Amino acid sequence: MSTPQQIEKALYDLRMDYLNQLPNTIEQVETDWQSLAKTWQKDVLQHLQTLIHKLAGSAGSFGLSALSEAAIPLDTNLRMLRQKNENPNQDEWATIEQQLRFFIQVAKDGCHQQKTEKMATPDNVITDDEPITPNGRLLYLVDDDENYAKDLALHLTKAGYTVKVLHEAENLAKLVTQQPPAALIMDVMLAENDLAGPQITYKIQKDRTTPLPVVFISARRDMTARLAAVRANGDGYFTKPFPPAVLINKLNQLTSPQAQHRYRILIVDDSGVYADKYAKLLQNAGMSVRILAQPMRFLDALEKFPPELILINAQLESISGLEMAMVIRQQDKFARLPLVFFAQQFEQTLRRAAIRGLGDDFISHDVSGEEMIATIINRLKHAEKSHQPAPDDQQDHNRDRLTGLYHRNYLLAQLELLSKQSNRHPLSCVYLNLDNYRGIDKIMGPVATDRILQETAHLLRKYIHPPHVLARFSESVFVVIYINHPLNDIKTIAENIRHALENKITEVGDQHLISTCSIGISVHKNHNDINQMLKNADKACHEAHNNGGNSVVLHDSAHNTHLDQQRQIYWQSHIRYALDNEGFYFAFQPITNLHGEAALLYDVLLRMKGKTAKESIRPNEFLPFAEQSRLILAIDRWVISHVIEHLQKRHQMGEECAFFVRLSEQSLNDEGLLRWISKQLITFNIPTTALIFDIPLDVANENLRAVQNFTQHIKSLGCRFALRDLTNNPGALQLIRLLPVDFIKIQGSLVQSLSNNQSDLEAINTIVSHAHSLNKWVIAPCVEDAKSLNTLWHQEVDYIEGYFVELPEEVPMVS
Repeated sequence: MSTPQQIEKALYDLRMDYLNQLPNTIEQVETDWQSLAKTWQKDVLQHLQTLIHKLAGSAGSFGLSALSEAAIPLDTNLRMLRQKNENPNQDEWATIEQQLRFFIQVAKDGCHQQKTEKMATPDNVITDDEPITPNGRLLYLVDDDENYAKDLALHLTKAGYTVKVLHEAENLAKLVTQQPPAALIMDVMLAENDLAGPQITYKIQKDRTTPLPVVFISARRDMTARLAAVRANGDGYFTKPFPPAVLINKLNQLTSPQAQHRYRILIVDDSGVYADKYAKLLQNAGMSVRILAQPMRFLDALEKFPPELILINAQLESISGLEMAMVIRQQDKFARLPLVFFAQQFEQTLRRAAIRGLGDDFISHDVSGEEMIATIINRLKHAEKSHQPAPDDQQDHNRDRLTGLYHRNYLLAQLELLSKQSNRHPLSCVYLNLDNYRGIDKIMGPVATDRILQETAHLLRKYIHPPHVLARFSESVFVVIYINHPLNDIKTIAENIRHALENKITEVGDQHLISTCSIGISVHKNHNDINQMLKNADKACHEAHNNGGNSVVLHDSAHNTHLDQQRQIYWQSHIRYALDNEGFYFAFQPITNLHGEAALLYDVLLRMKGKTAKESIRPNEFLPFAEQSRLILAIDRWVISHVIEHLQKRHQMGEECAFFVRLSEQSLNDEGLLRWISKQLITFNIPTTALIFDIPLDVANENLRAVQNFTQHIKSLGCRFALRDLTNNPGALQLIRLLPVDFIKIQGSLVQSLSNNQSDLEAINTIVSHAHSLNKWVIAPCVEDAKSLNTLWHQEVDYIEGYFVELPEEVPMVS
């Protein structure tokens, strides 16, 4: 039985072996390329692409993230060349040769940097020598990269799993039958072909009575690979390299006793044509299925066999499928039951059913078994998430989807109404921020932070009751508006909440988390603007956090004025230091085309380096002070210059990407900015269409002339323009006509509440229709689940972004 210390030693030895083998691998790459330069041979090209693909996936896991990043675009182009199945033209050859030279240089630099570390003891060796207790769960890991598979298997073993590693899938089906694993980890690309993993997995799944939990891993980031994984009923998709902890969290969810469940499906079909075929497909996927051939008796059927999803023939003979859906939706206990229609042809009335909330999905009568199972499972999993404990009015569009609390916009609207009555009903504000939220997010990812937020919301409901208003205000912030409540009681409740949270343990898989909070309290003064109460509570919360967190602070005007001055001086100093010493860096959020077209678009997110290598500071913490001191002008120029420089490097590597750069209101009125941008573009010589300036709707409304002047000039340079936070407000839609917009970003709150709010679905439909009539591209941000993705696809949205699609890629700046 292994100990953590033994595993850490094995991981260290494996890393040293990898580094020692790397020069030989690079030599093989050079040899293959020289051979291709003389004579173009398909088998040599395949061998070269296999080498590069493995390095793209494994190098980052062994401390060479720059090598992984250099390998990814090269791997993509080599794979496309293989698929093209003909000799490259001159431009393709030049691009790949340039990428290859860059890749080899990065590899050699990486080998040189690692030499000094070979004799050092790894920093993360654990001294605990207690044997690891196996959790009794067997995993099959299928990956043809031996070094990478060994490394990942060691991490999984350390987490308590028993791991069997397979470098080829030839005997996988037999093994799964003889000794079924708790889960399968499958690489997408194997020796058979570029999508062998999903194809082999589908064949295994269709012969099983119970579906096997499957997580796909790959260096491929394209939509083709992701769709193949979805169609093979994959439960997760992780792009290499990734922290082993995120995979372990996912496996803990999939293999827990609670995860094992046999879904109940009711098929309603009186045609006698489809039901038996569909039932067999779903039963082979491990579902319990009943067929109802007499639709008029469906209410009895629902009682005798309560389904978790109903598959309905939209063209029933004895009753309209839509009428049946209406009757089901009228009953509260079935109001959230997923309904999937199938038909030979979908008329406009059926399409409208989706907008009216009657149908959750539509499939063609001749749909492949693979696609049907994927659709059904996605709907079931989404329904499971929506049925998590929440208030009875969870479906209210004024509520945050994750926590069930009111969202920010609702609270602000209520605050405006309450402010008009504040003389009769005095108001107070409590502002609560989770102290270690960012650290949990960095180490354990969104699964852990979502659980922390849900548990915190559940705790707050025990202390906050109507008529007081409780809301999730931002990422890790909760706000309470107290109406006509004694201040001493509010302070006591705040202390009780702080104490309860401090002693609350949240379980995420095998991990036990504790999250403390900082709380600020302020009282509304009649002579102050109502928004000042929020700002004062925020300031008091900041003071509590700066005092070490896990405390409650009551705002004091005189004292906080002094603190504001100190804080302004503090942040001015830090911002100036960051500007002078490369103290900022970027996170690139991928923007994915929903219709399969290859387009590498990224949203550029700014971060400030923290006190440690793992700590980062989000822009909402320092940008308000930058705006007050006008340092925002310098930050905007820093961002633009570094984005242009980064674009140049990526384009030199053959990656034809484009970046969305956010611009502040002050920079729009900076007379010298346009001339400076022009000089930067000339200096770095990048395709100007790769630079997309991104301005929020409210800033455009308030600075229309400045925005018109700015966009006119940047469009003349060849750059593009995006307008974000768009709503279906007539004024906002009119603004699209007045400005030369290329991209429109829908307001995030419309997307987040998409599945719960009919009016938001209609708003998005209006925005998309209006934008497309003007030949504008539409982007939907904040996509958090498969159902929203599918709905947006049906609404003909062009692009999506969000953590569900892909996590941001953090890239440190190198001077």
